[in-house]
Amino acid sequence: MRLDSKEIETVRTMVELIVGKGSNVRVFGSRLNDSKRGGDLDLLVESDEPVNAMRRADLKLDLEEKLELSVDIIFLEKREKANCFSRACLFKEWIFIMTPDPAELERQHLADLLEAMMRCAFFSDRLSSCIPWHLTGNLLESRCNDFDLFDKLAAFNERFSKLQDSAAATMRHATLLSGEKTTTFLEVLGFFEKVGVVKSTRDWQRIRALRNIATHDYSIYYADIALHFNGLKEILPVLLGIVVRLVNYCDTKLFIAPKKVFFESEWQHITTCYGR
Repeated sequence: MRLDSKEIETVRTMVELIVGKGSNVRVFGSRLNDSKRGGDLDLLVESDEPVNAMRRADLKLDLEEKLELSVDIIFLEKREKANCFSRACLFKEWIFIMTPDPAELERQHLADLLEAMMRCAFFSDRLSSCIPWHLTGNLLESRCNDFDLFDKLAAFNERFSKLQDSAAATMRHATLLSGEKTTTFLEVLGFFEKVGVVKSTRDWQRIRALRNIATHDYSIYYADIALHFNGLKEILPVLLGIVVRLVNYCDTKLFIAPKKVFFESEWQHITTCYGR
């Protein structure tokens, strides 16, 4: 490959500075052929997030100035389906000159999981506040044609399930990054009970049992439907408390924060109400 170590380091530095950490960079094209002379530098840059036109232009201009080469760059978001041209580049001969450290990738994944879990917590709490608790069979039967109410109940049912699932995934990954055993989820629960994130394994087992019910069709009888949703409402503060303490644990012990928080004031409300 006709790039020396200084030129490779320049590419890495500029991509990290302009595009972001965690990017992959591949060299393809004529610069891989040591028997040729001259030629453009062809790069495929894979990023976690979309790269806007201004940053694309900056990267090209800065690299051309520092390397004194003509540089052609193909940009591809990692989660994006490659278009015909970028897919063709992927099937060409290429060499990685920048790829994230595996440990850093694991930390980024936990940050993504934390964001998803917090988003589920926000929507679950918000939906709960829109439902006229305490539900009874008579109330539901009298409002059996109330589309808005039953739509909110269905959404709350789904959000509760997703919140429990996302919390479980986040706990398992955080346990892994803490250097603890994750062979079984009981080991994960045991660890988080020890550090105070889960107050008791029994709490989590109740949440899991209600989650399993929530993913299946509940009874056609209004009294049973009311019992089901009242149970979700009763256990939700316990689940939200686990979520808040899990976010705090990751922040203070692993130094990993959610990738983005779009609703900071609402999250502060959840922390205040359920973080005891």
